[in-house]
Amino acid sequence: MLKLSKTELSRIDKSIFLFFIIYSLHTLRNLNLFFYFFLFFFGFLNLIISLIIDFSSLKFYRFDIFIYLFVFTLLLLPINSFLNLSFNEFYTAITRYIPPTLFFLLLGTIRPKNHNLHLKIIDYFIFFTVLAAFSIFFQLYFEIEIPFLADSTIREGLVRYSSLLGSLTSFGTLGPLALFSIIIFIDKSKLLSKSNFKYFFYAVIILSASIITLQKAAILNILIVFFFSLFFFKIKTIIRISLFIMFLVFMIYYFFGSTYVVTTLQTMINYTFLNGSLSFVNDFVSRATFYISIFLDSNNMNFFRFIFGFGFKALSGILGLNNYVMLHNNYYDIFFSGGLLHILSFLLLILESLFLILRNYKKGEPYSDYSKFLFFSVVYVLINMTIGASTFYHPIGGTFFFLLLIFSRVTFQRLKTNPQPNLKFWKLDSLHDNL
Repeated sequence: MLKLSKTELSRIDKSIFLFFIIYSLHTLRNLNLFFYFFLFFFGFLNLIISLIIDFSSLKFYRFDIFIYLFVFTLLLLPINSFLNLSFNEFYTAITRYIPPTLFFLLLGTIRPKNHNLHLKIIDYFIFFTVLAAFSIFFQLYFEIEIPFLADSTIREGLVRYSSLLGSLTSFGTLGPLALFSIIIFIDKSKLLSKSNFKYFFYAVIILSASIITLQKAAILNILIVFFFSLFFFKIKTIIRISLFIMFLVFMIYYFFGSTYVVTTLQTMINYTFLNGSLSFVNDFVSRATFYISIFLDSNNMNFFRFIFGFGFKALSGILGLNNYVMLHNNYYDIFFSGGLLHILSFLLLILESLFLILRNYKKGEPYSDYSKFLFFSVVYVLINMTIGASTFYHPIGGTFFFLLLIFSRVTFQRLKTNPQPNLKFWKLDSLHDNL
């Protein structure tokens, strides 16, 4: 279990935290664009002022070729796109491109003093996901749409509602990620503690909403999270927690009616694993081949495009360019937007981040669960990028992912006891004598 230390966040950390909160409210732009941009400008101005006031106390990272190479390729995208898009298209894309890029530039330069900022952002991310879950429950119960959220659709005869997280597909990726994030706040020595019950409640709400979204990705991501949890808890503990949470989930479903429960579960099984619409395997193959062929048919690939990409055109779904083909795969998004240079810099950055996480873990630093959380969260995002999920460049998912990469570079101060490293990182706890 990790706890927030009593050390107050610095002025800059507080400004970064506020900026993340404002950015997470991105769906408000559909309610009132002027109001949201006012909030965003206020958060950004507050951050700049904090940087100016506390500039002398800032600590900067040593030159990291992998971060700066990735940043360089990010900055090439608008230059590459300016002449290929109309003014309105470029304006639409650049307004969505700037915030996560700014966030990465900032955190990729300034070195955090401790892990508190990241833990506070993770805790807020979990809480905000719970609010997003309630936004789904509200629409489902009253059978009305919240005006500033994305439009609902029909899947296999059931209505799918969007949430505060964004599009219809956002919750299927970010919900299970928030579910996994709860792990680092669970006190394994006292499962029945008050603090644990708060997070168990969060888990029940998030899990319930994830299934209600009727997404294949949600079901598969829940299974991934369950597998990852084996590296944090004993099997007996996982079974007890899972049974308790599932009992409460079914109680919530019963509130919506027993017929709805049966229909929802049957639909999810059919749609995810059998032949409802497209099974998971067929859908994955389609995303890997079909959309890329359409994109290449409408865009001429040459040597320049192979090295530097097509710019914002390839990020159509992410940046709101509805007139262009959406690739439904974030690796394709990165390659076709910034070319070979962009995808290589991204992969090198990922490999370096995973290496640093493992190196910090093996040093025996006290935050072993935190290191494992960073590692498996990065792996989780990399898996979801294959289906074009709400990760790279998503206002919340993209920023959360960038934070994982940045905090993998922070080596925290060791405890005075200098504990020995937990050598069970690569072994399931269930395989040991603690069953």
